[in-house]
Amino acid sequence: MSKRTNQQPTIPLLDVNLSAFLFMRGLIPKIQFDGTRASFLFEATEEFYKACSEYNQNLPVPCLDFVNALRQLRAAMYRKREGSI
Repeated sequence: MSKRTNQQPTIPLLDVNLSAFLFMRGLIPKIQFDGTRASFLFEATEEFYKACSEYNQNLPVPCLDFVNALRQLRAAMYRKREGSI
């Protein structure tokens, strides 16, 4: 018999650009590696689906904020890969 938890299901994303956009919207991913491939795990919440919809609608975002979010995610990914996190 399995235990039921109240955790939200997670959605794995391989797209670093979409993940950076979601990160800008305040959604913090967990990073998981499968070999050398990194995936960003986001909780399946209403905010997640709304932000994904905004990304797919190609809404304008501040360029420097997006680049900063992208750099932060990549840095977290590299730290995780090196075993620092």
